[in-house]
Amino acid sequence: MKVARAVGITACVLALATVYLVHAQVTVPKVGNLVVVDAIINLISEWNGSAVLAWRSALSLVEFDRVYILHNSTHYLFAAKLYDPDSVADDELVFYVNASGHLYKYVLPEDSSTIQAFNYTGGSWVSFTSSALFLSNRSHHHDPWICMELAVPKSEWGNANNILLYVEHINHQPILAVSRYPQDAGPDDQSKWAELVFREVAGQYAVDIELRDRDAHTIEYIADKTWAIFRLPNGTIYTQVAPSSSSIHALLPPENYTVTVEVYGIPIFNTTINLNANYTATYILNNLKREDTASGMLVAVLQIPANISSIFINCERGYGLLITNSTERAHFYVFSDADWEHVVVLDALNFTYDPYSNTLYALVRNGTSGVMMICAPEGYPVFYEASNVVKGYVYRDGVLEAWVNNGSYRVLGSGEPFAVALNGTALRRGVDYTVDALNVTTINMCKGTLSIYYDNPIDMKIEPLYPKLVIHLGTPYRFAGRVVVEVYDEEGKRVTTTKAGFTATPSLTWIEIDMSGLAAGEYELRISVYDDDSDKLVAQEEILYTVEEAVTPTQNALMILLVMATLIGVVAAWALLKSARHAVMEALRERRFVRRRE
Repeated sequence: MKVARAVGITACVLALATVYLVHAQVTVPKVGNLVVVDAIINLISEWNGSAVLAWRSALSLVEFDRVYILHNSTHYLFAAKLYDPDSVADDELVFYVNASGHLYKYVLPEDSSTIQAFNYTGGSWVSFTSSALFLSNRSHHHDPWICMELAVPKSEWGNANNILLYVEHINHQPILAVSRYPQDAGPDDQSKWAELVFREVAGQYAVDIELRDRDAHTIEYIADKTWAIFRLPNGTIYTQVAPSSSSIHALLPPENYTVTVEVYGIPIFNTTINLNANYTATYILNNLKREDTASGMLVAVLQIPANISSIFINCERGYGLLITNSTERAHFYVFSDADWEHVVVLDALNFTYDPYSNTLYALVRNGTSGVMMICAPEGYPVFYEASNVVKGYVYRDGVLEAWVNNGSYRVLGSGEPFAVALNGTALRRGVDYTVDALNVTTINMCKGTLSIYYDNPIDMKIEPLYPKLVIHLGTPYRFAGRVVVEVYDEEGKRVTTTKAGFTATPSLTWIEIDMSGLAAGEYELRISVYDDDSDKLVAQEEILYTVEEAVTPTQNALMILLVMATLIGVVAAWALLKSARHAVMEALRERRFVRRRE
């Protein structure tokens, strides 16, 4: 099970070049059975061939919320798959419906079977008891999806064949966030609501399309992220259909259609069909690649008209390589359920990554181009968002180093960074970079070597050399700092505090603090060193410090006299000794040359 990683809430800035179902008249397929309302969205046996509404989640740069729609002779049928990375059952899906001029609102809570139903009467919403069946489950960090199923009796909406629909997904954690479909609509502007058509059309033909990836494998592994859009000759959408396992099935009136297969809003295949009879075909999706590994599955999709010229993925060795050929910039998605994460994409024009769903999105340059995906075990810092090219990535011993082009970057770590440096100089926290409560570090415009230190890299050594206190700092980056020395006497009473600013430079900085003002005695020094750029305490230590008693001038004079007297005494003794020795020698000489008279 993947350990949860919190993700900051932000607006999507990397918009995909795709066409959504906004203002379209969506035809909803009819089925012959009642879907079992169990909060299990089965695209193989129940929701296969359903119409799909998809819109960008407010909680992720890469994920979509989806609603699947069917109907039978008695019920309107809805299923929702909503992105929700927290583990709190606090989300709501709200349906606004105009059926034959009557307004309804349904509030569908997360992890519930209770519907709050309202109709608009007398200028306000009035609750009523709905006969609809409803069930939803809850999301978790390791499975960030809410599944809901709803079956509304057709009689509750007056058996309407056409309705207008507006949907809101309301999330309350960690802040209030709302996503909506259509994305530019609102509850008070029905002119922008989507129109759903439930009536049967005469003269329909069956369209059955089998979908296979570039290796000729069926695509059930990505069915819940895939849909086929059928457009009329004027470009309007007739319907948008989810696959059944690996096939698309639809009943359509005779017409010329453009068929586009999309994965998460990225068109990866299109063709045209002239429908005047039942139609059966197999489409090979050359821009869809699946790779099975010992640690999980990886799926890569590339937007047309770009082509995947070559793709190589080695999850065990932690990297993948994609080479594309296109006249235009292309959008690129990677989905994975493996235990490792996409920590960075090298040479993409920009990219973003959602560690909850392990989904990566990147923009690839035009022409012949290549990008490299670097994968790592969980716990490595990941680039959550990059507005420009990242050229290199290294993480070891608690330090992330990356080589980046001029841009802004958001890095998600397992903890708060200790310091951030660019080209060897510390960036200023709160000015050059920020860190949110979820450990997402946002670095403003920068270029060069970006270093993020998740552990304290600074060492300190202290030498109490009276009358100085010498502090040695070992640091890998340059920063503006200050040192605070608190002096306490033997009774624990603070005597004084000394503060000094300094600039630390790699690899060793020497700081001297003048301690000559202290009286003789024993002291305890509490030494704190701060990195003011990073707003961090980098080192702290307590030592004992001894100040010897100072020698006075009178004592100096007495000492000199004592020494001089001692020297005089030594000289006199030496002279006496020498004189005595001389006398003895003379006496001996006389005895040698003078004989006593007998």
